[in-house]
Amino acid sequence: WSIIKFDDAERPDKFVPSTAKPVIQPLPKKYERDIRPDGYKDPVIIYAQGAYHCYVIGTMRRTERIYHFTSQDGQRWQPVGSHLDSIMDLEGWHDFYVRPASILPLEFGYLFIYEGSNTKWYDPVYNMGTGVAFTFDLHEVREITTEGPLVVSSTPSPRFHTFRYSHWMHVGEELWVYAEVVCPNESHEIRLFRMPRLSN
Repeated sequence: WSIIKFDDAERPDKFVPSTAKPVIQPLPKKYERDIRPDGYKDPVIIYAQGAYHCYVIGTMRRTERIYHFTSQDGQRWQPVGSHLDSIMDLEGWHDFYVRPASILPLEFGYLFIYEGSNTKWYDPVYNMGTGVAFTFDLHEVREITTEGPLVVSSTPSPRFHTFRYSHWMHVGEELWVYAEVVCPNESHEIRLFRMPRLSN
């Protein structure tokens, strides 16, 4: 897996496939037995503090963690710190996977919305919950929901409670959250949740 970029276009249907090029991809190993991310997927990008910030799922030995890259132009990306260091650990309620979901700017700092799963949950590859952390600098993340996810499906099945791939944004005086949510029959649907705007 790599993150690719097409040449700029007015609309998605105007992208030219032949212009696709990788912009974030696994770095070469220094030693044969090095352990490093072997793929990146599902980018979450925000322009803030004078740069583009990209958070990706990095796969390492079949686990998933969050990695942070920055860019001045959206084309040349550099890892923040070591390319081996993820910004959240596999621990607590998200000891199986942890993934980026969305970044919500506030008056002071940013909410960092992430999703994760636990080794004890049924099918933790897909059975994700959503948690919240906070950051001032977009790299050092302080977890708020340490005891368990903040959000799971309000319509769970007997085995799944999935609430994942969420995007959070302020729209006027409201906070809108789009998410993929499981239904009682284990199908999934995209839902929109609307609530009062967050303020510090």
